[in-house]
Amino acid sequence: QEASFNFNWGGGAPDPAIPNDHFSARFTQNENFDAGTYEFTVTADDGVRLYIDGVLAVDKWIDQPPTTYKVNKTITAGLHAIKIEYYENGGGATISYSNRKI
Repeated sequence: QEASFNFNWGGGAPDPAIPNDHFSARFTQNENFDAGTYEFTVTADDGVRLYIDGVLAVDKWIDQPPTTYKVNKTITAGLHAIKIEYYENGGGATISYSNRKI
């Protein structure tokens, strides 16, 4: 339940019970927004998908070094569903998310 987060596990994993490579994670929350246009930002090494109210906004389900993607979306006031899917295939492991009203 974070408006933003930044996880960088380097060559490791989020938990010793999880292998350093070949893992995935899903982050979900209902976030309260004021009406306006927002810039949503995700950075991932490797694959990432960002959904806003069930609509795919970023689809970069690929092996990649840390790469940042930004998308602007007009949001009505109230709760909106945010879902981020992430996978780590090899090498470094990082995922971050943020949004800001523009």
